[in-house]
Formats: sequence, structure tokens, C-alpha cells
Amino acid sequence: MLKSTRGNKFIKPSLAILKGLADDGGLFVFDAFNKDFFRKEFIDLTYQELALKVFKEFLSDYTENQLISVIDKSYNASKFQGNIVDVLAVGDNFYLNLFNGNTFAFKDLALSCLPNLMSEAKLINNVTKDTIILTATSGDTGSATLEGFKDQADVSVIVLYPTNGVSEFQELQMNQYVSDKNIVVPVIGNFDDCQRIVKEIFLSVKPKNVTLSSANSINIGRILPQTIYYFYAYFDLVRQAKIQYGEPLNVCVPTGNFGNIYSAYIAKSMGLPIDKLIVASNSNKVLSELFNEGKYRIARELHKTISPSMDIIISSNFERYLFDLLSKDSKVVKEKMEQLKNDSCIEINEIFDNESIKAYYASEAETYETIKTVYEEDNYLIDPHTAVAKCVANKYREESKDFKAMLVVSTASPYKFSDAVIKALDLNCLGGLTNKLNCLEKATNYAIDQRMNQVLTHTVEKEAVSTTNASKLIRKIIGKLDA
Repeated sequence: MLKSTRGNKFIKPSLAILKGLADDGGLFVFDAFNKDFFRKEFIDLTYQELALKVFKEFLSDYTENQLISVIDKSYNASKFQGNIVDVLAVGDNFYLNLFNGNTFAFKDLALSCLPNLMSEAKLINNVTKDTIILTATSGDTGSATLEGFKDQADVSVIVLYPTNGVSEFQELQMNQYVSDKNIVVPVIGNFDDCQRIVKEIFLSVKPKNVTLSSANSINIGRILPQTIYYFYAYFDLVRQAKIQYGEPLNVCVPTGNFGNIYSAYIAKSMGLPIDKLIVASNSNKVLSELFNEGKYRIARELHKTISPSMDIIISSNFERYLFDLLSKDSKVVKEKMEQLKNDSCIEINEIFDNESIKAYYASEAETYETIKTVYEEDNYLIDPHTAVAKCVANKYREESKDFKAMLVVSTASPYKFSDAVIKALDLNCLGGLTNKLNCLEKATNYAIDQRMNQVLTHTVEKEAVSTTNASKLIRKIIGKLDA
């Protein structure tokens, strides 16, 4: 069962997945984790078999046959090219590559699954109404949501994104899905503006003839599938004889909204032998400041960086972790979040009670340098978000002298952020995006995924709108769909 971080009413998993956000504005969290879930007998399981074990642990109102159907539809050759994930030894790290899906970013691992979880949830709850998925994105969630729901005839998708806050490839990728039932809205603002609009609409708009839900990581159906790849990565390292079963592992995750690392936190809470969870921030160092100083400050300038998916100030999923920090006291969590909304700053002294989470940030210069160094020293090409994690992993090791095995979470293909990678490598790649990608491939011998070619044929035609007009537009669209 689940409950809201801001209330005490329990809700069954399928309904939490359908709702996305709790009625009181809180996020749904599981009431407990099985600390003995991690077992040696899981070592030789396939990704799909491991997914079934994880889902059965949490999704109590789904039948086993429903879960098997969800997994078969979500993790197959039509969704992922080659392996679902890759765990690679490169230099002095292991990389968990999560970009084999159709939109070339880690969001595919959850958003190939969420549509099928929601479809079964509608059956469980006898919901026959069509669904509107309303989502804010800092780049990758938008494309993965549109891709994930593209075959769901009873679902319409509305995506908001900051017009100057995503890469050229990300923007083209989202626009390739535009149709009568898939609407993409560029907003003059940042991701936090887009996310605020989404939350406000969830709390104020109550359609009668359609259901409203979210594909953002505020939906627990996004978080849960991400725990699978942490278990899988650990067991794969055991299979590769890179670590021994039971050996502790450090995990470094690039994060802005705290969803991916919260999934790792769940896995750790279920017995996975993660020693340190390392929060990697870019120069929008909200989270690194929070974990090191105990202050959560959101009244600050947002810096646009070369790792745009992390250009976030209000880290929504941190509320889930805060719930645990505050002894699962929903009343205190609600008070803290109200204070944050009113004062733009809260102190969380409890943050220092957990020594298993460390946090650092990488500047823009350090991110560029890390891309270059990893390529020159390890002959391996990484995107800016992965570079932030690699840089932070290095900082942690240098400071702590902790040289346990380190898993660096690699979240996107470097070709999604070609301008940044080209600049980092001091390449002279001119012309349009197609020329730049071809130039980068030729210079590095790092093969481009041929599925990317279909993205390059699209254009961006819609002009950006203000946050006020975006909110009005979305409400109007929902009204039409509801009618």
C-alpha cells in the first residue's frame, strides 16, 4: 500500500499510478520496504525475470499474469536495441548505460513500462474514461513519454518544456510525435516553471469525462521500474566477476529532480549492498548544497547548463526522501513543504543523520574537461550528464579515499548533446545538426544509433508561450478533450 507524504490515508498501488499526484499535493510513497528482498538466487535472472520479482513486491493489486503482460510489452526488441541495459568496465569505474531505448535516455526504462502499468490499472479500477497525461520535461522525459504512450489509443499526451532549456536534438525528438492527441508546448521559462504549471493544474482542474495523470517522476509508477536496473547492474557485475556477491558498491547518480537516485535509495533499502549513494549535481547545486549544508534554498537563479536535464531548482522527489528522514511524519513533511513554498528556504538538520548519502557538484568547466579526459584516456564517449557523475565520483574518491567499486550511472547518448561534446573535444564540426552528428561520429569512431536518423527529418514550428499563456492553453486543451 501507499500513502501521501502529506497525509495518512492509504491507497492501493494501481490507483496511485493512475492518480500520479496525491489530492493533498503530496507524493505517493510505499509504507514499507522489504529489507530482505536482495537474495543470491536472483543472480542469474534476466532483466524481465528480475522486474517481475520487484513488481510483485510492491504492486499487490496486480495479478501475476498482469505483471507478466506489462513486462513483456515493456522490455522487448521493439523498445530496446540490443541489451536493455549495459554494465561496462571503463577505466577505474563501471558505467551503467541506460540509453538503449527508443529515445536514447534512461527515461525509456520507466516510460516503456508506465503506459502498460496504467493500462492494467484502469482495468483493475474499472476505469473506462480516456486519459490525459500532463508532463513537464527538462528534455528526456517528454520524448520518452510520447514514445511510451504512442500506441495507447485512449491516451492523449501534453508535454511542456522550457524552450531554451533543452538540446536541439531533444526538441526535434519531442516534435516528431506531435499529432491531434499529442501536444508539445514550448514555454518561455525554465523546467521549474513547467513543473509548477503541471502541479497547479492537477490540484485545480477536475475533468469529468477524462482522467488526468502524470508521467513525471512524481508518479510512483515512474520510480518503481527504475529500481530494477540497480539490482540488475549489481548482479551483472557479479556475473562478470567484477565484484563478489555481497561486496558493497558505491553508486554515483547525476540528478536534478532526485527521482533516479531515489530509486537507488529504494533498492538499498531493500538490501542491495550499496554503501554510498552519491548525488551528482551540475552548477545548479541545490542538492549538493542541501546535503552538505542542511539548507534547501529555492530562491535562486537557475543556470542553463550543458546538462539541461539537471537544470532544476525544485527537486520534487526529495520530498519522498524527506518523508523518511522525518520518521514518516506526514504532518511535519506538510509543514516543511508549506514553509518552503512560503519562505523559499527550509533547514533540514536531519539530513546529516544519514552518512550513506554524499553530494558534490561539477562546474561547467569540469563537465567539459571530464568529457575530454574520459575520451582521451579511456577511449569512451559520454554525454554531459554522465560527465557530471564521473567528475563527482572522482571528487568523492579523492576526498574520502574510498576506493570501493564505483557504478557511474550513464543516462543518455552523447549524440543527444552533440554541441557540448563537440566543444569538449575541441572539434571543428560545422553546419546543421546532421552534419555535426556525422562529424562527431567520424572524429571519435563512436557509432551513432541509426534510429536517430528519423529524428533529424523533423522540424520545430510552434512558437514558445509565456507561463501564463501556457497555463491557459493547457486548461483549454483539457477542457476540449473533456468535452
